[in-house]
Formats: sequence, structure tokens, C-alpha cells
Amino acid sequence: MLDQLQSPLFRLPRELRDNIYEHYAHDENGVFYDYASDKLRYETQEKHQEMTALTRCCKQAAEEMKDAAMRANTLTFFPVRSDQDCISVKDLDSKAGRLERLTQSARRMKMHMLHFVAKGECVTPEMVDQVATRFPGISRCYRKAYSAIKEGNELYTTFGVNQTDYSWRWQTSATFCDALQYTLELASSHPKFDHFIAESIVSPYTSRGMMPPFTPGCQNALLTWKPDLALIPTETDLALESFLADPLPRDTDRRVTWDEPIVPLAWYFSATTVAVDYLKRLPQSTRLRIRLPFIIRENKLAVAYPESHARSLEPYLCENKNLRIDLHVGCWTNLTHPFWLHSPFDDQNPNEGIISKVELLRPFADFLDEVLSTFDRIPHPEALSIHIEGHQDESLIAWETFKHAASLQEAMLKSDYMQGHDDVQLSELYDPLYWGISLGETALKDRFQLPHHLPDSFYAVVRQITEGSGSIHFDGDAGTPWDARSMIEARKHWTPQQFLDEWDAEIFSRSVSRPPGGVAAFKQMYRL
Repeated sequence: MLDQLQSPLFRLPRELRDNIYEHYAHDENGVFYDYASDKLRYETQEKHQEMTALTRCCKQAAEEMKDAAMRANTLTFFPVRSDQDCISVKDLDSKAGRLERLTQSARRMKMHMLHFVAKGECVTPEMVDQVATRFPGISRCYRKAYSAIKEGNELYTTFGVNQTDYSWRWQTSATFCDALQYTLELASSHPKFDHFIAESIVSPYTSRGMMPPFTPGCQNALLTWKPDLALIPTETDLALESFLADPLPRDTDRRVTWDEPIVPLAWYFSATTVAVDYLKRLPQSTRLRIRLPFIIRENKLAVAYPESHARSLEPYLCENKNLRIDLHVGCWTNLTHPFWLHSPFDDQNPNEGIISKVELLRPFADFLDEVLSTFDRIPHPEALSIHIEGHQDESLIAWETFKHAASLQEAMLKSDYMQGHDDVQLSELYDPLYWGISLGETALKDRFQLPHHLPDSFYAVVRQITEGSGSIHFDGDAGTPWDARSMIEARKHWTPQQFLDEWDAEIFSRSVSRPPGGVAAFKQMYRL
């Protein structure tokens, strides 16, 4: 048997061999992570065979080259389709779908719990202030949502949490769910907390008898269930499913269904989730040797509040100061909600070619709020670079909508009224769409009722992106910034009702076109 030292390669120092391996493994198009095989692969099968030939002919070279492709190339991650990747639970064998069902069921249940706890005076004004301080990006929306949940009228009306739950899902965000959780944790110190929680579990959502999605006895498991939404869950992470109630027809309203996910479509884990899962399993020594960028391409709608997943990149960006991540997102590829839930069984929806501006605005605002928090917590903000797709005509129209919303927000925040008041009394305003109905009566159903309900930093970040500065980039023609001075001056003395009327006329009641094919095209992309 020949000795390895007979080869000139293995007589070189290991450091030089590593340099040779990396030169050999480098490809200008980089490599991508194949989740199914848990391996790094080159662009084509032919290229992969060519670039890995050395590892197949020499055992020692294969061992020494184990991480060379990752060190020598950019590494790209894509979303992963979750289908028949786990055991079947309540007729659902998609792990991503199970996580989505559990996430939304837990969100609904915690809103129901908070109503009973708040009505029982377990939540003090100081606690509400504490929650608002901890989550500044949603502080105004949280306060009005909390008030609506405590009152309960809106929560349990015909159009409340008991029905058409897709619209409620769109009003929430991962941060809002965190705020719900934190409120319950603060309230748990009250001596009657356990009593009211137990009462909520056996109390129906509606007077017609529809029960919550979890069975009695779930309170401890539910209150301690705080999964990292950007991780691919294990069966242990999904153990809360054992408390899910069977979808029995306990409500006489035939329009109500608790089946969720409620449409037979494919569910995806986000590309960020896949990247986090990969990084988590790498040895720390290997993670610290990464020098070239990770590229995360979010080109599918994913589960579990994907607009929040960037926060889970923080530990790795803090750990390795040389790590760079380019995150590519798009209004239509992932920064929107699964809008097919509007009419899951109706393929002839007359509005399938359009989407309301405010529905497009919500997830984008949440995404900016999340990534700004991430930038604040990592030691080198330049390590994370965000790229927003802006080449489609529909994406350019969406971007102009975001700029318009930002300009109205800035004008309202800098108006005389807002300079002299902490917030707006919604009970004193009237919805332009429904004459005589106070805006306070839809405080929970509609999150961004006024321009100032957007995260406070929204207008400044949108301006920064338009000007081409910072770490968030619009990959297209971002146009010119709005004339802030003229906008503010023209509305300096406006009342909140005037801002509401303009917001409704320009944003809330307006729609934009979806990409060609509308909802039907998206359904086809995700059909099982």
C-alpha cells in the first residue's frame, strides 16, 4: 500500500493544503445548500461532479476538504417545501403546516385568555406601560389592541375571532404575539390569575357555543410555549398539539371552521429558517472560519411570521465578526400574507387580481421594524445587508405605496396635534367607510387605522432606502424622496379626523394590482 506522503500534496504543510483545497473548491457562482441531502452543492450536477472529483478519489483529501466549499464560496439558501416530512397529526403531515396551525391557534387562545385576565383586573396600567416600553415599534397598536381585548365587544362580535380568522391573522405580527405573551407573564403574579385562566379555557368564544381550539388542562403547556419561529421544529417543539381540540361543529354558524391550515396547499419553511438550522448544527470552530457571504433568498411565502425570522440570525452575527449575510426579500415573494385564505374554496374571486394597499403595507412595516431591532443588537450593522426586490412593475407600485404611507406618517407625527398629545382617542373619530361607527369599534380588527400607527421609525427608514443609504437596499428604481417640508406644512394644523380621511382615501380604501395571474397564479405555485 502506498503511503500518502508519496504524494507531493500531502508533504505540504496543512495550511498550504487548505489554501489549495479552497482554490480548487471555488466557483464564481458559489454553492447552495440542499436541505434534502443536507449537503452543499454546485449549480449543476455536471459542475458538482467536476468540483468534487478529488473527494471521491482520496479519503484523506475528502476528510480535509470537508468545509472547503463553504469557506471558498458564497453559500445560498432557499425556502424548503414541507410535505410528508413528519408523522401525521390531525390529518396534516407537513411539519411547517403543523407549526403554522399551532402558532395561530396559540395566538387565538392567548387573546381569549387575556380578555378574562384583563377583565379580572389582573393587568395594571403599569404593566401595560411596561409592555409598550419593551416593544416600542408596536406600542400604539398594542395599547389599542389591549383595550379592545379587555373590552371584548369587538373580540366576540360576528366578525371577531370566531369567524374569518384570516383577517385577524393579518392584524398580528410575531412581535404582537410576544407582547401578548409578556402581558400574560406579568399578570401571572396576580393571586386570581390561575382562576381566570381556567375560566377562559372552558368558556366559549361566542354565545352560540363555539369552544376554543385547545382542551381544558392546557394552560401550563400553552403559557410556556414560546418556540423560536425561525427554527425547524422537532416533535418536542410541537408537543402542544396534544391539547388541540378536535374540530367538532360546536357552532351553529355554518360559515365558521377551525380547520387550519384551511386550504390544501404546500407549506414552506423560510430560507432564513433553513440557514439558521444549518448554522445551528455546525461546530462553532467551523462557524468562526466562515469568511464569504451567506445569501438568503426568500422566494416563497413561508410559515410562522417569516417577516420576523431575521432576528434569529443575531447570535451568529454576534459570534463571528467576519460573517456577512445578504438577505433578499420581495413584496410578492414573501413580504405578504397568504392572501388565498380570503376565499380558500372560491377560484372565481372577482378581486383576485388586486390587493388592498394596507394589506401589502402591514407585513412590510413589520419586517422593517424587526430588521431595525436586529441591526441595533448586532455589533457590526454592516454584517447584515437587506435587498428588496424592485424590478417588477407591481413591486415599483408597491414601493410608491410605502413611500406615500411614510410621507403621511411623518406629516401626522410632526403635526401640531401630535406634538401636543401622546396619542389619539379613537372613540372620537369616525370611520369614513361606515358612517356613524366610531374608529374605536374596529381597533382590534384594523391595526394601522391611522398613519401614526405605523412603527415610529417607518418613515425615516423608507426615506433612507429611497436615498440609497444604509444597509437596506431597494433593487430597482426607488424614485425620489417625498417633499417632507411641503407635506408637513400643508397638514401642520390638521385634526386627527382630517388625517383619517386622507389615510382612508389614499391608503386604506385603495388597492394595487398583484403580479400577473393574481391569486390563481399563486395558488398554482403552492398546490400540492
